[in-house]
Amino acid sequence: MVENKFPKNVQIEIGNYCNLFCSTCPVSRMKRKRQPMDFELFKKIIDELSANNFSGAIAPFLNGETFLTPKFEKYLHYIRLKLPKAKLSIYTNGKVLPVLNIDIDELGISFIDAIYGNVVKKIEDFRKKNPHTDISINVVYTGTNGWMVGVLEEIFPDIQVSLRKRFNYAGQYGKYKEHYTRLGKFFYKRNICSRFEDVMTILVDGRVCLCCFDYEGKIIFGDLNKNTIREIWNNEKFENTRKNFKIRKYNELCSKCDVIEQNLFLRTVERMIRVNPLYTHAKNLWIKFSIR
Repeated sequence: MVENKFPKNVQIEIGNYCNLFCSTCPVSRMKRKRQPMDFELFKKIIDELSANNFSGAIAPFLNGETFLTPKFEKYLHYIRLKLPKAKLSIYTNGKVLPVLNIDIDELGISFIDAIYGNVVKKIEDFRKKNPHTDISINVVYTGTNGWMVGVLEEIFPDIQVSLRKRFNYAGQYGKYKEHYTRLGKFFYKRNICSRFEDVMTILVDGRVCLCCFDYEGKIIFGDLNKNTIREIWNNEKFENTRKNFKIRKYNELCSKCDVIEQNLFLRTVERMIRVNPLYTHAKNLWIKFSIR
């Protein structure tokens, strides 16, 4: 094992509690124990990142709502103390969004089935206290909620609002469709996932899993209670997964993940219609008729 690599970005599940039962997300049905990450384990992880001069993106979020984690401020303060150059990103459903006294670089807010008045108020209050945070709003498409994009753009004209595809969580939740024909594979099979090269995904108990879609921790590369970040990132299992992925030899989850099995033209068309004043309408039509 040659220990010469280190992750560019890190996602840490500081807690896996959630307060919603979204139709597009399997977390409410997750079988893993609901708990906060032990703070001493969290400190160990952050201290190693600090010792390696980590300056990438760190997201204290994975499966659940970050702001439901008991004493979540302590975790965020420690990140800011030890990793001043890192980009701190948090994703939330907004229902319990607090007014923070901590600098957050990016805040992503997801809307699924409704626009809650209290969330709108919380976003407005957050912006007053944190004017430098880059805020984005995502609407996960369910087939009937495309109208929400236009409404949210009217409420928040200076915040980017996007309509996002729902994913099948590596074939574990939602629909999965194989493309048997040669033509079908040409249009859909794309090796575009770079998580193995860039992102380490850490579960609440310290185990390092496949990616953010591996919500039950089915594929584990190591345990940070026992090993260092560098040891796990460079171990044989991780390296073999990377090598196999490059030759399209996928594991049991990646083989059914619709991040890989997605429309060849999706990203190109999205870039094209972003600059068009009819962006929202065009993207809604694209998702309705192209993405399944």
